[in-house]
Amino acid sequence: MIKLCLVAVRYLKLLSLLFLLLVTLPGTANTQEPGDLRVITAIFPPYSYEENGEVKGVAVDLIKKMFLELGLTPEIEIYPWARALYTARNTPNSLLFSVSRSAEREASFKWIGTIFDFDVNIFKKAERSDIVIKGIEDLNHYSFAGLIGDIKAEYLKNLGVAVQEVALEISTVKMLDAGRIDLIASDRHAMNFRLSNLGLRQDDFVSVFKLHDLSKPLYLVSSMDTDDQFVETLRQALERVRP
Repeated sequence: MIKLCLVAVRYLKLLSLLFLLLVTLPGTANTQEPGDLRVITAIFPPYSYEENGEVKGVAVDLIKKMFLELGLTPEIEIYPWARALYTARNTPNSLLFSVSRSAEREASFKWIGTIFDFDVNIFKKAERSDIVIKGIEDLNHYSFAGLIGDIKAEYLKNLGVAVQEVALEISTVKMLDAGRIDLIASDRHAMNFRLSNLGLRQDDFVSVFKLHDLSKPLYLVSSMDTDDQFVETLRQALERVRP
């Protein structure tokens, strides 16, 4: 009888150790099923965009790799930026990428980790020799278009620049090409991608000024109610797959 009790005690100890090992392994500690999550991004090529009903992009590929590290394959939802930001702010247990960090957004999310660098420039048509930008104070002499709720548009408005806001950022490039506005602020990679999609020559558009205040990394973030252990699990997985 005593031997049986000793065997039982050892067995229970072994089970306890096995349980502790499992809950501390990456991808097993409080890893939520895809159905418990909403993973959201915005239309922001080449980082994220929709093609033939499939969500694609370099940021999308990275986030998918992160989830594969955890054995998860959640659906990625894609919306215009204003809707994506609103949904992530107001939906429990949601993730959002690619997000620029700012003082206004700091308390709205848990900042999981960086995914790509952001290279924000002011662009004009190359033929517009009348537009000269020597410093940031010159920007309010010209007309701009920007995406509703976007950090670039908000930054310019805070400088006193008049910004015509639109629902899709590709519209700003069309307006610039048509001469309806003087300048736009854009990430350099995103600008080149949009020009290519519109069949426009990159040489016909030039950067006249870099916005250093905005040229910072893009983030993966979560809603504030997301479990801290799960956020840490995501952070570690992102670090393992990030270039």
